[in-house]
Amino acid sequence: MSRNIVFAPASKAQEQFLNSDATITFYGGAAGAGKSHCLLGAFLKYCHHPKTRGVILRRTTKQISNPGGLFDSAVSLYKKVDPNLKIKSRELEIIFSSGAKLKFGYLDNPKDKYDYQGSELSFLGFDEIQQLDEDNVIYLLSRLRKTDVDYNLQAYATGNPDYEAFIRPWVEFGLDERGIPVRKDFYPTRYFIRVGSEYHWSDSREELEAIYGPSNKSGILSFKYVPGNIFDNPILIEKNPSYLAQLKSLPRDEMERLLLGSWYARPEETGMFKRD
Repeated sequence: MSRNIVFAPASKAQEQFLNSDATITFYGGAAGAGKSHCLLGAFLKYCHHPKTRGVILRRTTKQISNPGGLFDSAVSLYKKVDPNLKIKSRELEIIFSSGAKLKFGYLDNPKDKYDYQGSELSFLGFDEIQQLDEDNVIYLLSRLRKTDVDYNLQAYATGNPDYEAFIRPWVEFGLDERGIPVRKDFYPTRYFIRVGSEYHWSDSREELEAIYGPSNKSGILSFKYVPGNIFDNPILIEKNPSYLAQLKSLPRDEMERLLLGSWYARPEETGMFKRD
């Protein structure tokens, strides 16, 4: 019996993001890569489980609830998967017929993280993570602790390059000298542990465990960075071919950031070095 495909990756980069088994997977690096749509698609792996409890966060509520925003996109996609979807627009919550729940929230101020104190989550999403505060993100990661599901607890994040963002040092291992992501057929998983305010990174979990002890006791986490740009989203180019031209016509620093994905590109008055 044939099945209708509701959601599928449009490129190898999107596929690696969706199929990642890392604790934290970050997809981003340029505009038009289909980041938010992939973030919503990541939840489809878990929506069948009645005990799934997830949260997707942005900096402000307006960014989520505006017409055509993230919540509208979620409802449109998930209705195709589950016609019996229950939508709570006021609470920004979606309940699948399986019992799985996905709530949309915000992380604007340092105190906002305490709205999730006591929460036990099995799925966590950050949309435009470069706009968020580091301490808020780290605190929310500690809410991934649900014990009554039969799958690994994971966090997914998307974002555009921002030199000042806390997550830039997380991805610098995958950048060239201009801050542009190095394209690969396969993107590796790395490992880190946070000790106080410092991060210790390694390409091997075993290397960190030799220093800090087993992951389940020391708090070692896995991280995968999958760069994406408009060419990883051919559907957008097909439906809106002028968007690529718009990116190419931006001022140099914005073009390098949003088209090429440079994390180092900044207006010259803020101190970006002149290559000549």
